[in-house]
Amino acid sequence: MKPRDALVFDINDLRRILKEDGLYNQETRKKIEEYINYYRTYEHNDVKIFDELE
Repeated sequence: MKPRDALVFDINDLRRILKEDGLYNQETRKKIEEYINYYRTYEHNDVKIFDELE
């Protein structure tokens, strides 16, 4: 699995779990967005791993 695909899978799973537990709200959405944005800009040796993260 590509790194981007693994991240998308994990984020979708996290959202599902939060919704099932009644914890998916504005605050958790904001934290997930911050997490996604961190990986959008993550670079290792000047190579972007996640070019098109949705």
